[in-house]
This record gives sequence, structure tokens and C-alpha cells, in this order.
Amino acid sequence: MIKQNNINEYRLTMLKLDIEYNKREQIFVFILLFTMIIGGFVLVYIGREVGGYGAIIGSITIVIASVIWNKPKNKDKS
Repeated sequence: MIKQNNINEYRLTMLKLDIEYNKREQIFVFILLFTMIIGGFVLVYIGREVGGYGAIIGSITIVIASVIWNKPKNKDKS
């Protein structure tokens, strides 16, 4: 009985840590991609159009690739 309680506590702790990790990951990715998009617009504004458009398109591509990459992973969890 004690062993089962320890296992349940461990699983609950791991679930809480996983949720916290995912929150931090989403915040970090949002800041990174937002910075890339703003940087792309700044580059376009100052006349560096190739680099600016590359940064904008690259950041949008990263978001789309991330969604596609995580779809199979999310199906496995449910």
C-alpha cells in the first residue's frame, strides 16, 4: 500500500513538473518568434529587405513546422 502511494505521488509530481516545463517552453518560444518577426520588420524598414523577409518567412515556417511536428506527438499522449 505504501509503495502504491509513493508511485502515485511520484506520478503527480512528474505531471506538475511537465506542465510547468511546457508553460516555460511556450513562453520562451513566443518571445523568440516575436523577436524574430519584429526584427524582420525592422530589417525591411531600414532597407535590408532580403534579410527582413527571410526572418519573417523563417519565423512563420518555424511555427508551422512546430505544429506539424507536434501533432503525432500529441496523438501518442492521448
